[in-house]
Amino acid sequence: MPSPFISVIIPCYKTAQTMRQTIDSVLDQGRQDIEVVVVNDGSPDEVREIALSYGDKIRYFEQENGGISSARNLGISKATGEFLHFLDSDDFLLEDSYEKYVTALQEDETIDVIYSNWIMADEEGHHLYRIRAEEIGSDTALELFRQNRLANLATLSRARLVRELGGFDGEISGSEDWDLWIRLARQGARFKQLDQYTCVYRWRMGSLSRSFLPMWLSLRSIQTKHHDLIKGLPNANAFIREQIEDLLDRDLKNLYGSDQDKLWIQRRINRTKKLFYVLVKAPDLLPHMLRRAYKLVGRRFRTTS
Repeated sequence: MPSPFISVIIPCYKTAQTMRQTIDSVLDQGRQDIEVVVVNDGSPDEVREIALSYGDKIRYFEQENGGISSARNLGISKATGEFLHFLDSDDFLLEDSYEKYVTALQEDETIDVIYSNWIMADEEGHHLYRIRAEEIGSDTALELFRQNRLANLATLSRARLVRELGGFDGEISGSEDWDLWIRLARQGARFKQLDQYTCVYRWRMGSLSRSFLPMWLSLRSIQTKHHDLIKGLPNANAFIREQIEDLLDRDLKNLYGSDQDKLWIQRRINRTKKLFYVLVKAPDLLPHMLRRAYKLVGRRFRTTS
């Protein structure tokens, strides 16, 4: 039997309720050149029983809980496909997704990483809105360092190159995929945009209030690890500040959660408590928050004067 063209690596942890839809969305593609590698990351629920119910339709492996990077790396070590697709066990594919990927890869065999558009959905899988992946400029590594343009579930990467890099860096939590794309670009991998919608990301609302601190820490890890990309640039400091401001604009609201039904003063107390907790864990965030507060006060003063 010939080797599969794509290995789909699906790590599972506490996702017994959604993993069937994920696995089925791959099997329903109807392709014979796809292998499904399911990794149970020490999940305490029924992940093992559900996975084994698929028999030889999938390849199943398990380990003690080691985190998402560890589970994906186990999948990488077991995969036999030419390209790897990392699909989390609460996301799922649209119809004929792999047909679109494979067609593009066969038309241009020099592609090492191919990425597509995706759809955001709520916890029930109902579509919310579409996200179009932006085309990356000529300086791929620097552009990816500036901003992560790729969604993990919408990206296929050449297995040989990923293995040469050692897979995912377990020291970077929350942006381990972003780090991998940068390292692939630095290795000279050729990236290609596929302007098609191929998959659905399930947005879990309950995790939003806990997402800011990990995202901040992961951004700082990325900045530290790949800082040499901007070393010597005249606007290096502005580059870093722009990254930080983008994160604050996008994710700071997630720190506060949904507290709009409380009294005005209680909301401020709640927000102060949450911010204080984050600043204790990430003191390097303080000058950026003070800068934003200064700008806000200045705008308010100019508005009322």
